[in-house]
Amino acid sequence: MPNDRALGEDRCRVRTASAPSILATMRSYAIGALRLLGFTNIADGTRWARDDFHNPLIALSLTM
Repeated sequence: MPNDRALGEDRCRVRTASAPSILATMRSYAIGALRLLGFTNIADGTRWARDDFHNPLIALSLTM
């Protein structure tokens, strides 16, 4: 399991209602997508997605 520094959970200020649960679900989906793309290191995967905006769009087939 990735450590919480990769996705910044400790810095998150969301604390009320269903928002924390929704964010946790979104993080799980992001980690799952990175695993399906072959990333074994989540920090490397998030850097890959962050460094070029087109990378995640291409991976999800959302480009023309």
